[in-house]
Amino acid sequence: MMIGRALRLGLMAPAFAYPMVLLLVGIRPLSLASVALSVVIALPILAVARPNLLAPLVGISGLMVGFVGLITVLTPGVPTGLGADLVVALLLGGFPWLLAVAVVLGDHPAAGLLGLSTGLLGTVSVLAAVSGAPSTGVTSSEFVARFYTAGDQQFGHLGEALVGRGLHTATTFPYATAVTPLLLGLAILAAAGLLLPWLQPSPVGFLSPGAAPRRDLAPPRRIVPWPSSRILPPPASAPVVGPGAGLVPVGGALVATGSLATVAWLSPANTFLAVALGATAVVVLLLALTIARRPVPRSPPAAARATSPTTTTAPGNRADGGPAPPPSRR
Repeated sequence: MMIGRALRLGLMAPAFAYPMVLLLVGIRPLSLASVALSVVIALPILAVARPNLLAPLVGISGLMVGFVGLITVLTPGVPTGLGADLVVALLLGGFPWLLAVAVVLGDHPAAGLLGLSTGLLGTVSVLAAVSGAPSTGVTSSEFVARFYTAGDQQFGHLGEALVGRGLHTATTFPYATAVTPLLLGLAILAAAGLLLPWLQPSPVGFLSPGAAPRRDLAPPRRIVPWPSSRILPPPASAPVVGPGAGLVPVGGALVATGSLATVAWLSPANTFLAVALGATAVVVLLLALTIARRPVPRSPPAAARATSPTTTTAPGNRADGGPAPPPSRR
């Protein structure tokens, strides 16, 4: 467990630290209140060393996140001034928060994948907001205005594409211009950090196929067979570590990603259709494999059902366990 967390932390941390560096360098001046509040929000990162502290630390930081979210909702329009500082603090502290969730809960595929995906989405949104900014930096209000504008255009175009316009019209997605080779490399490294601990062999042992010895309650009188008729059960074999998933998940992810990239390159207008068909095919394949691997109950042979077990008694004993009566003398 500790090795898996260390591996996830080492490979996923660069992808989450990259947008934080962009925020610290690109926003000038950065208020002290934003830094202090971001430290409180990032408290769950301490749970990487002590996983049992994740729940209380998430509760403490959740109060701050709820406070910032309430102020943001009550602020009409795009937040400026103090509201913009709070949004910047939420972004600064949110990346360590998501990193802690992905690292500590990485053994659960849903939680680890959700934390990684949300962190990468936040990274792309920050990149889209700071791209094209002057080298001298921007203020918190200017950054938040850029952040809101890029997100509104991105998800607005996606909504129009899903409603019916598709991708047949010329549309510019702001997040598409923010994907750089550096970001792709960090994303692949973070995905490897999430997948590699899952490939470790599972600690499951296999025993011999022989039936386990029965441990029924002994009756008051037992029939003890002769030593020559006592059949000992076969000894259990030594536990063998069960094989892990191997490279099958990695190979499947590479094939799916390469196929999607090929379709998006050759026919961008049919990208959503390809994703829908691929997801449907994967679900059908998993259902077929599950049904095929389900064990079928086998009925005993007719000859075995026809014969009834016979009771073998030792010489000098009755069938019910008592001593045999002495022979009569005439």
